[in-house]
Amino acid sequence: MTGDGGEKRRPAGRLIMPRTIGDVLKVADELKQKRDWLKALKIHRLVMEAAPYDGEVRLDIASAFMALGFEEPAAATYMETCRHCARAGYPLQSIVAAKKYAQMKGGADEMFTFIAGLYGAEAESKGKTSRISPIDKEIPVKDDVNLDYPIDVKDLVQSTLQLVLAASKTAPYPETLPPLPILTDLPSELFVRLINEVALRTAPPGSIVIREGEEATNFFMIARGRVTIYKGEGPNRRIELARLGEGSVFGEMALITQSPRTATVEAGQDTELLDFGKEKLDTLVEDSVVIEAALERFTRERLISNLLATNPIFQPFDRKQRYQLLARFTAHEVTPGTVLVREGQIGRGLYIILYGQAEVTKQEDGKSVLVGTLKSGDIFGEISLIKDSQTTASVAATSHCTILFLPKEYFQKLTESIGDLREYFDELSARRLTMTEKAIQKARELDEEAIVLEDELIMI
Repeated sequence: MTGDGGEKRRPAGRLIMPRTIGDVLKVADELKQKRDWLKALKIHRLVMEAAPYDGEVRLDIASAFMALGFEEPAAATYMETCRHCARAGYPLQSIVAAKKYAQMKGGADEMFTFIAGLYGAEAESKGKTSRISPIDKEIPVKDDVNLDYPIDVKDLVQSTLQLVLAASKTAPYPETLPPLPILTDLPSELFVRLINEVALRTAPPGSIVIREGEEATNFFMIARGRVTIYKGEGPNRRIELARLGEGSVFGEMALITQSPRTATVEAGQDTELLDFGKEKLDTLVEDSVVIEAALERFTRERLISNLLATNPIFQPFDRKQRYQLLARFTAHEVTPGTVLVREGQIGRGLYIILYGQAEVTKQEDGKSVLVGTLKSGDIFGEISLIKDSQTTASVAATSHCTILFLPKEYFQKLTESIGDLREYFDELSARRLTMTEKAIQKARELDEEAIVLEDELIMI
């Protein structure tokens, strides 16, 4: 049959010349949005035949079973997907499957224990990152895909379930598996306990996960899907900062530094997130020093990673050189009230606050003028080094702090050999001296005990 222009018509359920498996999966996503789960399942079954070891396709099949009202096949698929993804090197997809199963059955401790056995502290299979290759979405599809072929829904569900179960028997599972942030440090019992407390959150395309300016009460790990991070609102003011995919962690910096969210996070597609809530984590930390230690290691690693990526002192170097420079710093834990720098003394070196907060004060006419506050990532101590003079103010910790310290001799070698760093610190020192003088002048005018400037970059 042809149309008015002589073009041959295709049946309504036939996908016209999809070029790749990726194109076919996009059609499946569109069908799910329209709640046409039967046709979506037909597509996922076809993709399963082409890529039998892909975990995401298995999760989509289980979701289709549930939407079509076949709970037991869905539960069996989630259980098999949990085991398959864990053995295949995809622990986050495995946790999603276990969480989905737990939502149906009221718990999944046996499945969580299985994951813990492969990825927890006692696991012997952890090593160099290894996993089964994900689906190649560029695989070409030569023929049209017909979605209107007649089949009983129950028969389609059962045959698809058998396909899922059979594929796992031939999967080329790796001998070593990748580590899992936070959880890898925990023994099996605590691994299961933490996973039970972590919430699974599904974010549909376009939904806001985190909004700029909000108070931080949790952080997230992307189990599947992707998100976009941006600042500003509106089509002409929105500035995209990054796109993150599976395995990425976001939202932890505002939680660590106890500051408002600095950007908005939006789901780019159906996205599964592990939601680490502060209240539940605090309860676990109170009950277990092992969990507390694991979270502290994770926090420090994230802080260091963020510091290396964003702090200007590390920018002139490549990744290997940045870690070599970081090794020149010594780390010090200090308690609230500890004086880190005292006004009028010879500068000993450069300081970076890895974690915590501190205050900068200066003596003026016998009064202590609060010049500014310091937080995670801030540098101080550079003025006395650049000017080869005494320190111009005092710095004291106002909370528990982790301080990185670089001795004066090494700082001088860096700034002498790298012009960009010398220029950066010259400009920073000049700007801070000017702003400190403004703080002093305003304190004189107001004759107050202390004054805080809005600019948080005032340091010594």
